[in-house]
Parts: sequence; C-alpha cells; structure tokens
Amino acid sequence: MIRRIEEPEQRVGSIIVPDIAKSRAIKGEIVAVGRGKWHPGEWWCVKQKHRVMSMFEGEPSSPVYRWQWIDGWLEPSPVHVGQSVYFNSKWSDVGLDYQHPGVGWDETLHMVQIGDIFAVIN
Repeated sequence: MIRRIEEPEQRVGSIIVPDIAKSRAIKGEIVAVGRGKWHPGEWWCVKQKHRVMSMFEGEPSSPVYRWQWIDGWLEPSPVHVGQSVYFNSKWSDVGLDYQHPGVGWDETLHMVQIGDIFAVIN
C-alpha cells in the first residue's frame, strides 16, 4: 500500500504546465507491504548426475532424466515500509464505497502490485 506524495504545481516561466503535459509517474511512500510472493511446489524433469554406461564401447550414452519434486518457497518483497517510490497507478482504490466515501476513505492511498512500482528513490 502506497501513500501518494503530492508534487507542487510545475511552472515554466509564468506558464502553468497542464496535467496532460506532466509525467505519468506518481511519487509515493510505502506504508504497508505484504509478506511476498509464494511460488508453489512443482514437479521438474531433472538430469541425473550419473550417466548410464553404454552397451557398446565408444558409443556416447544418452543422459538419464528423472522427475523430482521441488518444494514451494516464499520470495520476500523487494521493497520495504518507508521507501519512496515511483509507481504507475492513476486511481485511488482504497476506501469503503466509491460513490459514498465514508469513514476510512483516503484518496491518497493506492493498493498496487510490485509490477506497478518501477523505481525506488534513494
């Protein structure tokens, strides 16, 4: 979850830059992070280390493959709470009801996936 940071209005000389001409990236600060991405276990066809000897001398033996279960694992999130980021989300999607905002409504909060974050600001 990211809290959007409002940028000051841009001016070029005495001309105010319209919203259309502004960059599409949104700057924000991360306020909450999930536990990461779960990669489920799966079967893989793995080449054995030991080669089977050929019946005929000098003939190369073909590799032997066997099925092996690879356990699932949790990939930790690459971002952390408190980091400033640029992200690509144009809608405020955290609230009770879009038609009737009530208690808990905050237009500056955005729920984004890790793929929507394209830069971390140091």
